[in-house]
Amino acid sequence: RFEKWGVSYVEYDGTDQQKQEAQDTFMSDPDIRVFLSSDQGSDSLDLYEASVVINYDLPWNWSRLQQRNNRVHRIVSEHKTVYYYDLVMADSVEDRKRQLIERKKGFHDEVFRGALADRSASARMTKDDLLYALRG
Repeated sequence: RFEKWGVSYVEYDGTDQQKQEAQDTFMSDPDIRVFLSSDQGSDSLDLYEASVVINYDLPWNWSRLQQRNNRVHRIVSEHKTVYYYDLVMADSVEDRKRQLIERKKGFHDEVFRGALADRSASARMTKDDLLYALRG
């Protein structure tokens, strides 16, 4: 549809070389408005020129969704606001995945920021514990 609508885009769905070429084209060509990617684009991309992320196939976990969204949310971005959209049909498998992702995020928040955080093993970690772990 992008071609039919006259929207310029680059596509990435595989190799590291293709990823770099797509990223370079997206970042250098002001006519390219869309970086279209499979889940392969969730890692090792800096797309700070972008201001919108549209997820049309949600991953199964919250951290993977955050990883996708963070491709555009970079400190060097000049955008004051970045928008994230999840395209989900009501009462569908994707809707249930979205609910599951939100539930998992709730668990994450509780463990790392909520009442459980003070009782977790990481909250009791000392500097010596950390240095022991880092020695391998």
